Amino acid sequence: METKIVARKTAVGAELRAYVARRLGFALDRSGNRVQSVTVRLADQNGPRGGVDKLCSLQLALPGQPDLVVRSVAGDVRAAIDGAAHRAARALARLGRRIATRAVAAPRRDKAAREQSGIRNDLESPAALALPAGA
Repeated sequence: METKIVARKTAVGAELRAYVARRLGFALDRSGNRVQSVTVRLADQNGPRGGVDKLCSLQLALPGQPDLVVRSVAGDVRAAIDGAAHRAARALARLGRRIATRAVAAPRRDKAAREQSGIRNDLESPAALALPAGA
């Protein structure tokens, strides 16, 4: 999993980079190889004035799926990273369940789609629909 960190109005040192890598490793370890890359965006929304304004946004690139984006705002950069990592883990688990459910319960095809694909049901054949001669 490739991790890219983009910072705006906040300093990112080696210690914070290591913290991001470790936290994402813990949060996304259950997803296995589903995540190709993660872009971490850190921002201080209102600069040096302070307040609950530290934003962490995670953009996860998944194969065959649209990018998954989660955000968290907190008073501290590390708390924002923790919140975003937690939300990403929950969103990936929910996506995994949705994909598994979709694979098990495939949608039913209508008659026109079955005819195009070549799937036939014996009850739909003209011989099965014809009434017996004595009836």
